[in-house]
Amino acid sequence: MLFNKGLALCSAMVLAAVPYQAMAQSTVQLVEDDARDSGVMLGGSTDGAVRTTQLSSATSVSNVLIAAPVATTSTVSAPATTFNSSTFLSGEWFSSLNTDSLRTLLSSLTPATSNLPGTVTDTTTRDATVVETVTEVVRDTVETVTDAVAGAVDAVVDTVVAVVDAAVGAVTGTSQPTATAGVTVPDLSGAQLAGPSAPVVVPPAVDDQAAPAGPSQPTGQLPAVEKTFDVYDRAQLWTALNEALNLSGAIIRIHPGNYGSLLWKKRLHTKGRVFLVAATAEKPVFTKMDFGGSQNIAISGVKVASGESVLISFYGAKDVLLTDSMLTSANNDRNPWDNGNTGIHIRSAADVTVSDVTFEDLRLAIYVQRSANVIVRYNTMNWLREGMNVAATDRFLLHRNYFTEFHPNYAKGEHPDTVQFWNVNETAGVSNSKLIENVMIHGGCRAVQGFFLGAERAAYWHSNLEIRGNVYYGSSPHGISVSRTNGLKLANNVVVASPNGDRNNSDRSADGKCSGGYSPRMRASTSTNVEAFNNVGMTTPLLADGEVKYDNWDIVDAFYGGLPWADVFVNGRMTSDTPALSEFVTKDPSLTRTKKGGILEAFPHGMRKLGTTGALLDALAAHAKGA
Repeated sequence: MLFNKGLALCSAMVLAAVPYQAMAQSTVQLVEDDARDSGVMLGGSTDGAVRTTQLSSATSVSNVLIAAPVATTSTVSAPATTFNSSTFLSGEWFSSLNTDSLRTLLSSLTPATSNLPGTVTDTTTRDATVVETVTEVVRDTVETVTDAVAGAVDAVVDTVVAVVDAAVGAVTGTSQPTATAGVTVPDLSGAQLAGPSAPVVVPPAVDDQAAPAGPSQPTGQLPAVEKTFDVYDRAQLWTALNEALNLSGAIIRIHPGNYGSLLWKKRLHTKGRVFLVAATAEKPVFTKMDFGGSQNIAISGVKVASGESVLISFYGAKDVLLTDSMLTSANNDRNPWDNGNTGIHIRSAADVTVSDVTFEDLRLAIYVQRSANVIVRYNTMNWLREGMNVAATDRFLLHRNYFTEFHPNYAKGEHPDTVQFWNVNETAGVSNSKLIENVMIHGGCRAVQGFFLGAERAAYWHSNLEIRGNVYYGSSPHGISVSRTNGLKLANNVVVASPNGDRNNSDRSADGKCSGGYSPRMRASTSTNVEAFNNVGMTTPLLADGEVKYDNWDIVDAFYGGLPWADVFVNGRMTSDTPALSEFVTKDPSLTRTKKGGILEAFPHGMRKLGTTGALLDALAAHAKGA
């Protein structure tokens, strides 16, 4: 009886401790301040605006000052799951405490955030327009607001989780969690709590899934650690993670099951890396993973699936890896129109590697901002509305990823980028970065941009970029477009039109599923110290006067002429929606190949089948080299 009362008390804390009106007011103020700083006027009246303290990860929720009450009121429904030991041990109750209800509340309290502009008008030139600038300002504002609110909510949830797990430990006889910064865990070791004794779980002997044999297949074992755990539910996972804080490295083998959300924030693991790995070939399932401010963690072999706005957060994280995993929506129906979530946020982070991960049925795959030494390699990103956003980041490596099946809603004016660089509200561009041997296959009736590397703020250019060996197949004029960059090498890229590119118009279907198309180009505008060579495209790269280009090859089209397709590619022109990479290899023999133009052989790309351990070993080796 006392056990259930304690759980009910902790549960009530989640709903009662967070002043939602204060959060809503802070949300409004953040939007207004960010817009004002950017010179953008948002719609809606500002009469009666209330000044509030801006929320941050270091701000106590209870200390937020409210100058005046908010007129609008709303309610958040409590989780329907019954409070009892089994729901807490399994993580079922906490899984029901996601941010959906908070998001609904904030939307009703702050209509300014729910009615922000989200579309721009696509043009054939896609120069930085006022409308596009507003869109990027709004995007950054929403990200800031989301992080602030999520940080405040998570601070409360972290405390409640620690208290509940301590109670669970006392009832079941499992180890109590170790206290972490900002979270006080009560000592319940001597408490007399009613409740059934937890059965002793004997982990079965399960071999880690082996990576398939092959000459390039990484083999061996994970680095030596002080202790290996086998966990079967959320409570055991939490206990193992806390014990690992005081170990010289740990491997936590996670067995199949539903683990809900994992909020593991500001845990440094200074004594040794902790490895969270699938124990079998069946991936354990999470609804959300948040490693904000944490360090020295590697995750391999998990599935994260839900409607959460961000599935995995590495906000402020350092020295973290994710591999051999699947990120998708709650209803993985390969229809990204009904999804608004992002796979991974990498923001204000350092030394992050994402390798051999599939992103599917999401709005956006990866968001990278204000970070350093970020590696994104061998991932498959498909059934999305947009690929990646990158801003103000130093040492970014994009290597051998596979992008395909992007499905924007053209009726809403969406203009998807495979990868976009931008710098709105930033004081730096992207620097010392490489985009190497990525494959962008965007056939069909949809014009999807390839690399659109822009810099809206003229004072902050990108610098030292290498774009080499990439393939773009599609019908956007922006196959590879770069602007405001000092130091650019553009080499051995293949940028060719799909049949939709022959339309040469911007007509869109009424249902929003198809767009017009144009012949794609390679260009570097308003850029200096540019060298372009050995590229194959519908035209040779378009550069400013005085920049260097040589040994580039253009394919024949109806408007500009050029070499016949059959003179460059062994099978002539590609016409299917998703041609294989082998179709883009330069024909042997040919004049283009003699000059080493285009790509000379096919290469592995997208998520590989290396297995949980094999993928992790491969990622660790790349992580050690850095971007």
